[in-house]
Amino acid sequence: MGLQIKSKQRVADYGEVLTPPHIVNAMLDPLQQETARIVACFSDPFSKSSAVLCKVAKRLDKRLESHTPDQQKRINPITTHQLLGSANAERAAPMRL
Repeated sequence: MGLQIKSKQRVADYGEVLTPPHIVNAMLDPLQQETARIVACFSDPFSKSSAVLCKVAKRLDKRLESHTPDQQKRINPITTHQLLGSANAERAAPMRL
C-alpha cells in the first residue's frame, strides 16, 4: 500500500506524510495493556497531524466510557495529562478527535 499524503503542497513545504490508519493501529495494538491503565501517558515527539495521539485518545476514551458517562469529563484529563505531542510549531496541525 502506498503512502497517503495530505496534499502535495504540505509534503513539499513541511515534509509531512500522513501515517495510514492501519499503521497507527499496528503501532498501538501492542500497547493495549498500557491504554488500559488510567494513569498511562503517551508521547509523540514528532507529531504533525496528531494521528497517533488522536487514536490513543480514542482508545483511552473508550476504556473510560463505562466509568465516566460524560465524554467531556473523560476527554479533559486525557488531553491535559496523558498525551504529549511536540513538533515544529509551523508544521503542527491542530489535534482533532
